[in-house]
Amino acid sequence: MAAGRSVRGEGPVTLREIRVAFFRNLNLGQARSHSPTSAQLLEAFVEAGARSPSHVGTNGTVVYYHPTGPTLVRRVAKLLTPMCGYRDMVTVRSGAALMTLDRQLRGLGDGEVVLYDKDPGFDLPTPIESDDGLIVISLDHRRAITQHRPDTRPTSANPFVVSLVDAPVTTRSITTMRRVADRVRDYAGGFEPL
Repeated sequence: MAAGRSVRGEGPVTLREIRVAFFRNLNLGQARSHSPTSAQLLEAFVEAGARSPSHVGTNGTVVYYHPTGPTLVRRVAKLLTPMCGYRDMVTVRSGAALMTLDRQLRGLGDGEVVLYDKDPGFDLPTPIESDDGLIVISLDHRRAITQHRPDTRPTSANPFVVSLVDAPVTTRSITTMRRVADRVRDYAGGFEPL
């Protein structure tokens, strides 16, 4: 995807202008989850004011250009409701935040990143381990990073992290988050901040 090239000439783009939306329970084209098609999702982003939206996979992860964060994705969610019935949580992160997260994920194996929105200052000491081998290795007011104890396969990080943060969450695998970071790099023209 050469999304970065599609906006050349429209002014400089910084990592802070690159946004990533993470929708919970959105699976492109899946009617039973009240999810939009790919075209509907991308059209809703354009109608709400985003430039060059593209999805990463089919799980409701969208990279786009826009100077502000949550306001646009709230508009997108409102557009999706009459279109397909989608009514669930969505959170947004800047390209800069994704690059920082990508550095934190280096060297980690199988695991998940759980995204949510809490007030700044929310923090719990880590690591925190569940009874079934899930280990929360890092947690702050916007995300938790989990790993699995060797030779275990916890079913999902969601219920355990929800019990810790008491907030709606959405989860992506570490592999998916690496693909998202690669897309952010594409949007930034290959720029990798130090």
